[in-house]
Amino acid sequence: MKLITFIKENSYIILKEIANQIGMIMFGLVLSMGASMGGNDTLLLLSGIASALFYWFLLYTLAWDYGSKEKVRVDSNRLPYVPYKGLLFSLAANAINILIGVLIAVFWFASGPSGEGTASCMMIGGFLNSMYAGITSGANALASSAAGVENLLISSPLNPILYLIYPLPALGICTLGYYLGVHDRHLFGNAPKAEK
Repeated sequence: MKLITFIKENSYIILKEIANQIGMIMFGLVLSMGASMGGNDTLLLLSGIASALFYWFLLYTLAWDYGSKEKVRVDSNRLPYVPYKGLLFSLAANAINILIGVLIAVFWFASGPSGEGTASCMMIGGFLNSMYAGITSGANALASSAAGVENLLISSPLNPILYLIYPLPALGICTLGYYLGVHDRHLFGNAPKAEK
């Protein structure tokens, strides 16, 4: 019952984080497709890094703003302080990503990379994590050409682990952003206050 209450009370931020992810899926797809058409693996990797950094910036800003809005109620004891609230709402928003990552790992190690369940889940997971597509594809292409092997990372046991790792930055960034917002601190120092 507590979980449902938490989701209801924080549905705004959870849905906002999901909306950010949907927007970044499109952004990541456009960037990675554009870079891959050029055939430059380094550009593909750099576009993936830019997409990921922009996504993380959006998540940090979203979590910081939410924490900052709750600061007044926390300070006046109208709202209990939950130190890991950023982690909790990000877990709720990333539940599908985490589930897909676990399913990919289970299918991969049960039936191998060419199994039907593995391929289906990887297609869904790849789409949901398109903001990292440039990093994955670019790193795969660069590592494969350096090793002289085709699709080095795609067939590696590291591949299913990537899908488990993809949600971790979002969880960490939302935890940090909310914590700093509630404490009215900024990641790179406090902004100077305007003089009256």
